[in-house]
Amino acid sequence: MRQECYFCAIKTVEKLIKKFKPEPLVADDFVFSIHHLISKEKNLATPYLATLIHRMAREKLNHFNLFVQEKHQANQLLMNHYSFWKRMVEQHADPLYMAAKLAVVGNIIDYGAHSVQEDLLSQIHALC
Repeated sequence: MRQECYFCAIKTVEKLIKKFKPEPLVADDFVFSIHHLISKEKNLATPYLATLIHRMAREKLNHFNLFVQEKHQANQLLMNHYSFWKRMVEQHADPLYMAAKLAVVGNIIDYGAHSVQEDLLSQIHALC
């Protein structure tokens, strides 16, 4: 694992603790469990490590869907602009390309270490 991946993983853990505000003993258990996992499994692929961190967070922080509110807000925001996105695809010289590009750009909606900024729409517009 590259060192920047390690720091990203820890940043994700810190953000989850800040968000859910568990009791200090629960927070400590979560943090040290992640450190133990990383030190024991240094060759884990980063996406798999992220999956394990989120599984552990659900268990230790007792929250099944860690980002339910954020997902709901992003979905609502984007659905409110659906007709705009649809027109963007339909009016593009290569509609399939634009649809694929929007799908890829949708991957910026991430609530881990590198969370999306407040103005999601301007981020999407800048990339399209």
